[in-house]
Amino acid sequence: MLSMSGSQSNKWNRDSLFRRTLSSRQTFLAKFIVPIFFLAGGAVVPFIFMTSDLPLTWLNVLLTLILTAIIVAPCSAYIPMKVVTLNWPYLTVSNYMKEITVHLADVKYVEYVQRFKFKFVVLTLKRRSEFGRQIKFMPQVTWKVWKEHEVVGELKRLVRVAELDQRMEQRL
Repeated sequence: MLSMSGSQSNKWNRDSLFRRTLSSRQTFLAKFIVPIFFLAGGAVVPFIFMTSDLPLTWLNVLLTLILTAIIVAPCSAYIPMKVVTLNWPYLTVSNYMKEITVHLADVKYVEYVQRFKFKFVVLTLKRRSEFGRQIKFMPQVTWKVWKEHEVVGELKRLVRVAELDQRMEQRL
């Protein structure tokens, strides 16, 4: 076991609480790999209908559009995801090509969005950033099926503290 002096131990605990990745490790897989399979499937479905011997009817066209929408829909959920790291009092946000820093006091809302099997945390910013007004990320996996993810409550509290901290600095 690692032994540390009192000040080192407190610093390590503080850093581990306020410097950590909030996004799931599967973000890269979900953002880049999964959409490739869905898009490939979305391209195959119309091709199958076009090359089949079935007569081209409105039903076939409608079925093709519905199947394509079902296959492509997850891409619209996964592709905009970001990697979010907490680094008090900032959030470091990355899309794997670019990285920006957002002050926690600039976060307006923190929401937990759960649609079917897609579970995301959406941060709505007070002003537009280089990634837009909303930052969507997939939180680390927990076994709480119907409850709000614990990182949502934590982020809401940290946003309030950052806003209070910013107001106190403005008064001084």
